[in-house]
Amino acid sequence: MWWQILSLLTASAVAENLYATDYSGFVYSINFSPNNNTLTKTQQLQSCGQMPSWFEFDAQTRTLYCADENSFPNGSLTTFSAAPDGTLTQQAQIETIGGGVNTVLYGGSEGDSYIAIAHYQSSAISTFKLPITSASTAQQALLFTLPHPGPNPVRQNITHPHQVALDPSSKFIITPDLGADLVRIYSIEPTTGMLNQCPSYVAPPGSGPRHAAFWSIPAAGECVESEAVDGQVTASGTGSGSGNGTVMYLVSELANNVTALDVTYTSDGCLSLQATQTGWTYADTPPPGSTIAEVRVSGNILMVTNRNTSTSLQDSIASFSISPTDGSLTFLNTSPSYGSWPRTLSINANATYAAVGDQDDGAAVIMEMNGNGTLGEMVAKIVLGPGGTMGNNGLSSVVWEASEGGSEL
Repeated sequence: MWWQILSLLTASAVAENLYATDYSGFVYSINFSPNNNTLTKTQQLQSCGQMPSWFEFDAQTRTLYCADENSFPNGSLTTFSAAPDGTLTQQAQIETIGGGVNTVLYGGSEGDSYIAIAHYQSSAISTFKLPITSASTAQQALLFTLPHPGPNPVRQNITHPHQVALDPSSKFIITPDLGADLVRIYSIEPTTGMLNQCPSYVAPPGSGPRHAAFWSIPAAGECVESEAVDGQVTASGTGSGSGNGTVMYLVSELANNVTALDVTYTSDGCLSLQATQTGWTYADTPPPGSTIAEVRVSGNILMVTNRNTSTSLQDSIASFSISPTDGSLTFLNTSPSYGSWPRTLSINANATYAAVGDQDDGAAVIMEMNGNGTLGEMVAKIVLGPGGTMGNNGLSSVVWEASEGGSEL
């Protein structure tokens, strides 16, 4: 009898919570049970403004931060408390600059915490001191202008900050700007959380930087396995490996490629980037009309989601092995995304499962992770919202409560 009770307790313990946002105006709490490979929608709330776009979970305070991409006349930031079973309770909602598409949490030297928001349509980055209350106002609002349209005048008529990401030292925030062909770089003032501008990385004209992820050389004695599957190097050049052993991988939506950049921490207190390798996220030339969306690092594996890859209503996720000596990339394979327009990709804390947000399907998909860090088969799928068309409307984000590299301040 005791082993049966232990088995039931173990089964209960391994269930994991996920959270999702949908452009239709709803947010969801989801439970995944790996014992029977089921996804269950446990809660649906009409909240987080008119266009919920992104969830960020703070494990220490069990707080979810939700950005709203609505731009007219403004956007919003909503906070939720998350019970251990995933039940969400709205705590606060404040007005922000419009067009919020991505957030990142960061901390200061005095124990204070902050959140930064990338505002795509409003050409801005804003920051707020935590906790968020009804009286909170922006600590900073960095507004950008473009002197003239970029090479793609439809997508690059104004600046479009698409992401805010923290570097491995937690001292810098980078922002890929799709409209300006820049990666904006900011040092964090440790005592105040203010962002100080460093020289930007200038991307190739018309490339449209979208998202980035960092990787560092494993610590001495750390063994990370990766295995090429019909491996083929599709990128030119080799990573030189910076002195600190940190590499940033940048995906550019308009150029539809991935670039490896060596990271250097300079003597003037800034971070600089140097491109060492660029290539496709396919074994051959990308299909016409396809675009890149999300990039994630898991161990010594890089994954990139590919959208609009075929007419079969099933897109793909590319996997690369990362050289443990210099961070250079070798193409491995593409896996199906089991749906259309994979906007987001999130890895759970144990790197055993990946959650894919298939935007046009309005669906969350759970895929197994292979022992070498690459993606395996789909084990569960759930339709949450009404879906979208070619990246308009639909599911905007899916995140694990306990994610690999997740936020904890």
